[in-house]
Amino acid sequence: ASLNQTEQFSLVLKILALNIMAERKATLLMKEFNENLNNLSEIQDPREKRLMAHILLAEIEMCKEQHPHLKRKLDDLKALTSIIIEISILEEPHRNRRSLD
Repeated sequence: ASLNQTEQFSLVLKILALNIMAERKATLLMKEFNENLNNLSEIQDPREKRLMAHILLAEIEMCKEQHPHLKRKLDDLKALTSIIIEISILEEPHRNRRSLD
């Protein structure tokens, strides 16, 4: 089975997060972020996925305050998380969407 786009981006996000955690002794906040990231991949409902992604964005901001030296890497995580939010909007079935025929 092929991975859908959100699953692909979640995988990249996990790899980047693990990379950051390996670079420095992981803080509790970064560990919490990683846990929520694992939860994100298990969520099927696009709305729930989006909510979890917004929580991740907030955690990234807090991590940036704790680790200014990791700003660039955390910004990468932030960009990917934002992409996941955008994709989850596109993946959500819209009842009001007009058919294109």
